[in-house]
Amino acid sequence: MSLTEDKRKILEGLWESLHAITPMELSNKLKMHFPALMMHLVWLKRMGYVYSSKKGYYAITDKGKEILGFPRLTHKLAKEILSSLPSERSFYFFTGIGDYTGNFAKSLEEFSEKIREINIQSIEFHMSRGDFERWISDLGDKELAKRIGLLKKQGLTGNDLRQAVYQTVKARCQEIRRNI
Repeated sequence: MSLTEDKRKILEGLWESLHAITPMELSNKLKMHFPALMMHLVWLKRMGYVYSSKKGYYAITDKGKEILGFPRLTHKLAKEILSSLPSERSFYFFTGIGDYTGNFAKSLEEFSEKIREINIQSIEFHMSRGDFERWISDLGDKELAKRIGLLKKQGLTGNDLRQAVYQTVKARCQEIRRNI
């Protein structure tokens, strides 16, 4: 089943929010006419793409994430994403072309911890090139890769960037861990 542009926009807005939000917040965020948004939300809820976590708050479901193109986080996929990797698939941190820091991460969880201590120049270098997104996508986590891409669009630098990447990856690791 395909979605109309407005319904897809609503699902993406809910996905980006990371937590349940009110229709008014979503309407303002998306700059969408409130009655039209409500009509779409009712349909999306009926189809199982969104749910109301508590009265007046909406969030995206796993089925909603799937229709946006994110694979369902199965037990098997969760284990694959968090597994320890061989050296050739590890993430190697550089501060520039040919400037290896001597640090690498053999798993997504190790990667999140390394982000806390690695030279900020390395984080900025890899973010600007899309290296984090590519590596995370290769691990099988398309959803986290897209979240990292959204951080890139915010233009964060320095410790703000470090904190945002760390928090995003750490939260996702915790979410994945619950599926193992």
